[in-house]
Amino acid sequence: MSTESFAKEENKAAHQHSVYARSVELYNEGLSYAKHERFNEALSLLTEAVKLAPDYIKAHNLLGKIYMQLGQTDKARESWLRTLKLDPLNLMAMECLEASEPKSFLGGARDLVLFLPLLLVLIGGVAIYWKLIKPELSDLNKNLNQLESKLDNISISSPALSDQTLIRKKTEDLLIPNQKTSPNLGRDNEKTSQPIAKTDDTLSTNLQISNVSNQLPTKSTTPPKVTNRSDLEQLYSQTIKGLMLAGKYQLALPNLIMLTESGIEHRYLVGNSYFWLGVCYRNLDQAVEAMRAFQYVTQSNSFKYEEARAQIRTLQQDQRRGFH
Repeated sequence: MSTESFAKEENKAAHQHSVYARSVELYNEGLSYAKHERFNEALSLLTEAVKLAPDYIKAHNLLGKIYMQLGQTDKARESWLRTLKLDPLNLMAMECLEASEPKSFLGGARDLVLFLPLLLVLIGGVAIYWKLIKPELSDLNKNLNQLESKLDNISISSPALSDQTLIRKKTEDLLIPNQKTSPNLGRDNEKTSQPIAKTDDTLSTNLQISNVSNQLPTKSTTPPKVTNRSDLEQLYSQTIKGLMLAGKYQLALPNLIMLTESGIEHRYLVGNSYFWLGVCYRNLDQAVEAMRAFQYVTQSNSFKYEEARAQIRTLQQDQRRGFH
């Protein structure tokens, strides 16, 4: 290389470095304006930054947020789509695109329909509590207070009683409630047809407590379905970068199946997971499963739509060669 050509290359590298440094400076100034809600000033600075450095991902992401603040949703989505073309695994751009997706009327109606059963269950639980459980608890508390008061009177009036039989008899009379004073408990005893045995301890009180506790609603032991959004996003990133791009398809397969079956409402994450699931099945020689995964991507109009169509055409060509 001659001295003149070497000098040109050096000047070109220095120019590129200065251009990138200028774009970073514009980005920082735009970020400062955005923090102070001066969005118009930030918009002009960030627009100039992406013109100088078209592959500046952070500037594209921030520019999309500025457009959203100014009510220009279409331009904001264009900025985030440029980011995904530069970095298909950029989670910030995927999150912003998902959040900016317009919600249909049917989606809101569906959420309302799903919420109604839970609301009805809550209302029914409150009604049962006020109608059945609270009166029983109130009567039980009243009986316990009366019992405590009578026991205090016994201990004060006759502290030196030595006849254990007499003390046991009085205690039994106090522990067994009178049918006239507590009609609710009397009806419960008739329904259960369980006679109350007279013992030397507080068995009668325990039976009353157990009758009330049997009417309390039991909680379900089935754990709720886990759909932690941040954990799923982290799992997606680790699976693609650490397994798929390294050719570890067998290890990546269960993770991708988990992502596609998670039920999370995230069109880009789920669509991309189906695409990589198809790639995984294809490399594992499972053509039918791969075709299903790619067809889901095209039907859901995911970000990987064009790439999925190309994979489907390739699979169809492979099938035709197999027939010949």
